[in-house]
Amino acid sequence: IFNYLWSAILPFIIAYILAECFRPIVRYSERNRRFPKRLFVLAVVVIAAGSLAGLIFAITRQLIREVAELSEVIKNTITLMQADEQYARDMIELINSLVPFVDLTERLWAMRSNLNQELLGLIGSVAESVSGNLISFVGNVASFLPNAVFSAVVAIISTYYIAVDRVRINCFFLSLFPKKVRPQ
Repeated sequence: IFNYLWSAILPFIIAYILAECFRPIVRYSERNRRFPKRLFVLAVVVIAAGSLAGLIFAITRQLIREVAELSEVIKNTITLMQADEQYARDMIELINSLVPFVDLTERLWAMRSNLNQELLGLIGSVAESVSGNLISFVGNVASFLPNAVFSAVVAIISTYYIAVDRVRINCFFLSLFPKKVRPQ
């Protein structure tokens, strides 16, 4: 019950926290009567939601770029290690210097000579384990994404209404408690 109740209440808790964060901006609009309060709060909420969505998009895009660049660097390094023996020697010495108390030179040279077979075996084992988990991962993402989008939309709309009517909402919640408890 708590799990379902929590997922239903969480967007409103987030909306209340965001509305409290927007409180100074709302006060400014109340003092500066040039803008209608509801329109000003709507603009602030839309700008904040758009900025957050843009930030999430930018982070995701940058993460994808970094993974692509990393795979390209790994591919180039492997190609160089197979083609250039001096580069392979330098890399092996570098790796060996990073690992204290163990001499990995012989093992790394053996790995270099069998690099293609090792990589194919590694790719095969990774593909096997990923393919088993990929279907469940895609299923989890597919079921999570609509709920997350719905919760985000509810939180954005609730943020607007809570920011506009914060005083009335706080008075309502305070009226639920006995008069002796209200100051605390």
